[in-house]
Amino acid sequence: FEFIKIRGTNIDNVFAITPLAPKAKTRVYDEDIYVTVDKGELQIVNDVNFEKYIAGVIESEGGYVAPQEYYKVQSILCRTYAIKNYQRHLSEGYNLCDKVHCQAYKGKCTKNINIVKATNATKGIVVVDSDQIPITATFFSNSGGQTMNSEDTWTTKIPYLRSIKDSFSLGQPNATWERRIPKQAWQNYLLKKGCVLSDSIIDFTFKQASRESLYTICGNKIPLHRIRTDWTLKSTYFNIIPLGDTLLFKGKGFGHGVGLSQEGAIKMATLGYSYDKIIKFYYRNVQLRNMKTFHF
Repeated sequence: FEFIKIRGTNIDNVFAITPLAPKAKTRVYDEDIYVTVDKGELQIVNDVNFEKYIAGVIESEGGYVAPQEYYKVQSILCRTYAIKNYQRHLSEGYNLCDKVHCQAYKGKCTKNINIVKATNATKGIVVVDSDQIPITATFFSNSGGQTMNSEDTWTTKIPYLRSIKDSFSLGQPNATWERRIPKQAWQNYLLKKGCVLSDSIIDFTFKQASRESLYTICGNKIPLHRIRTDWTLKSTYFNIIPLGDTLLFKGKGFGHGVGLSQEGAIKMATLGYSYDKIIKFYYRNVQLRNMKTFHF
């Protein structure tokens, strides 16, 4: 057969898959599956209730040890992202992939029943902008004390993705980081980027009192998000301190910095902030609506 559907006969069905080639851990999924062949390999698609899918995404994306109110925030954001992108893979025979290209999804939510409860408590709620369009619900680990404007990372200016001061992310596990890079390696990198370095002694000191988008040296400007990618740094929010033949990159935050800081949101939830206040803190001029109002 070119197409097989395996459907459970009970109200709550689960199935497990253990990949053998390549070998991987067993995963458990809710409800039903479609099986087809794609380029000589089995393509398995989970046909699952939308809210159960969201609960699985939350567990995969946000962990399973956090306050209940945070899980409500995460469920709303994951749901918003899903409905905004649910046609992304239609040409391939499914809606969303299980990787970070769409959202990480490793199957049934099994480790914390509060995630399921939070998903059910916010069932159907999504975030929309001032034009009543579902937002691009970006989030990341930690802002380091300040989020970024969307155009400083992805060139497009989005009104609700504005840089804000974020004291809630300070003091959290991923609030700071350090990396040491040999000065010669850094010089070679700059030369490859087209920088004409002076023969005189160059001071590589770089300070960000607040988040910037460009690294400027000898009249050259390099986007900080490009440096982060090239050197696999945790964030673009860093200072450079020369230490002899080494440069100390003293950084803040973890992730691209645009949208919601997960650790900051967890701190807000711990302090008693409600899910709507947390969302409206990180996204400017947005509203919460039920997805029933959309043709979805």
